[in-house]
Amino acid sequence: MKRNFMFRAGLCAFLGLGAGGALATPQWWTDRGVLSTNPAQNRAAANQGQLKYIASKAAEEYQQQFPLLDLSEITGLVSGFNTNNNHAAVNLGQLKYVAQPFYDVLGTHSLLTNAWPSGMISGPYPWSGSTNASQDYALANLGQLKYIFSMGLDSWYSSTDTDGDGLPDDWEVVNGINPAVVDTDGDGISDFDEIQNGTDPTVFDGAGGDDADGDGVSDHVEEFQNATNPHDRFD
Repeated sequence: MKRNFMFRAGLCAFLGLGAGGALATPQWWTDRGVLSTNPAQNRAAANQGQLKYIASKAAEEYQQQFPLLDLSEITGLVSGFNTNNNHAAVNLGQLKYVAQPFYDVLGTHSLLTNAWPSGMISGPYPWSGSTNASQDYALANLGQLKYIFSMGLDSWYSSTDTDGDGLPDDWEVVNGINPAVVDTDGDGISDFDEIQNGTDPTVFDGAGGDDADGDGVSDHVEEFQNATNPHDRFD
């Protein structure tokens, strides 16, 4: 579904960024190869290829961190990326358009304000609410691009794990999993194992239960009795 979004001015004022200032670098940047071994200066102009690359890597991290949330806006956006105009400059309106669905997900739960970039004190987006659309045609620089995608996606939750299942309480709450029990849906498969195997820990997977690959064999039987892949209908 096409989104109608009135871009809002103010991105130029990101905490003074764009002047080569200090910037928090989240761990997921390193894990997903976002950081360059020869990083450019923050004042340098950003191009469309750089925007598409970091957005694609952010989408991968969102899929890992929020497997049970609706990420269709994000996946639909990045699936439409191509290599056209990769060297063309990015303007502020384009940067905000790409970033918006990522921040919409962070707006779905109060705990996710902990994932906002350093220095962001109010939402839903890290740019001003003033409406001067002409500023959206101003060129974006690398400092602005990096700041808007510096979400703390791997550090927003506490380490508390009430049920001891290996999934932090905050992470479980945001993903709709019960943090007080090991097996939310009571199907005999722990929440941790379901996440690791790509099945839904809130949907019963016992005999006659959920069948992710539609092969007629429940996920529970495939994973724990047959040792087959619950996502491959041909095994």
